[in-house]
Amino acid sequence: VARDVLTALIALEGLAERRGLVMKAMLEQVGAVLQWLDPSTLYSHVLPLAIRVTASNSWQPHKRAAARIALCCARRLRTAAQRSEVCAWVAALASHPSFQMRLVFLDTLRQLISAAPPAGCSRQFL
Repeated sequence: VARDVLTALIALEGLAERRGLVMKAMLEQVGAVLQWLDPSTLYSHVLPLAIRVTASNSWQPHKRAAARIALCCARRLRTAAQRSEVCAWVAALASHPSFQMRLVFLDTLRQLISAAPPAGCSRQFL
């Protein structure tokens, strides 16, 4: 059931991109469904969605929410290679030519350091 909900939410992405409140609601719903999805679904569906939203011309709060979703997914991925891809994406935000994307990087680091799991990481994880 959670996978069907996720599929429907991803299908709404095109509409949500043009309407700010719809995108906000969609990201909140994806964040709520995360705990019921298996790691392979997170890697194949949710992470690409979060990265697309972060790379799009959406509002800054949407980019922050998408980055938070990506971090929540990273903690549940099974292989180190998949987690390293997320870490490489976060590192790429640091050297992005866009000032707005570098701000997303700073917000992402703040979340990693200050938040408790599932959005943040313990000292042992880092």
